[in-house]
Amino acid sequence: MTESEGTTSGKATVVEHLGDRTLVYMQLADGTPIIAQDGGRSQVSPGDVVNVSFDTSELHLFDTDGKSYHGDRQDA
Repeated sequence: MTESEGTTSGKATVVEHLGDRTLVYMQLADGTPIIAQDGGRSQVSPGDVVNVSFDTSELHLFDTDGKSYHGDRQDA
């Protein structure tokens, strides 16, 4: 995640440092919640607005019923 590049932006609500990676719980402008992964020494703090880009082969999407859709699978 960077503050100068990305395909969308959101506001960090929770930042979870896990050693080798950091999970950033975010809310997009339309209210959609997402969880993004950053490096282990992430400087993101709750309340920061950050830009994110997506590796579509690594996306895990869920519908309102909880059914998952994975970016690398064509049969979902």
